[in-house]
Amino acid sequence: MKRQTFRLESVLRVYELRKQRAEMDLRIGSRKLNEIDAEIEHLGAEIARVADLVHTGADRLSVAGWIACYRKTELLDRQRLEAAQRRVRQVEVIAKLEEERKKWTVAEETLLSLRHAVETGNRAEAAKAEQLLLDETVLRRAIQQNPDSPDFE
Repeated sequence: MKRQTFRLESVLRVYELRKQRAEMDLRIGSRKLNEIDAEIEHLGAEIARVADLVHTGADRLSVAGWIACYRKTELLDRQRLEAAQRRVRQVEVIAKLEEERKKWTVAEETLLSLRHAVETGNRAEAAKAEQLLLDETVLRRAIQQNPDSPDFE
């Protein structure tokens, strides 16, 4: 067997960089999702505050106050629904990014496995060549020490 050279180092480097880029994009996407979740939580808390204001101060609110509370609640609810829709889209984006990262990870692992196989084969081939040299050296010494022996003819 002939020693092989692993010539795919540049391809492996590209795969590593693309995997790192996919991981970075995934972190950014996850951060955006967390921000959207925080926004939804904040809007829910705002709606709860307005509802609490209506329930606790119902006798103190004027008609204009009731209308303002209604409009504020309507606006907050619309914003919360829009944020929920953005969240659904962001979850889809994150799923695609996870698939992309997985694809590059598998490609990188495949090349690493190939490189390991090449290196293992090269080590085995080197050990075999070294053993042949050692056997040849032992045989030469034996022949030099006893050239008339019938075992070597």
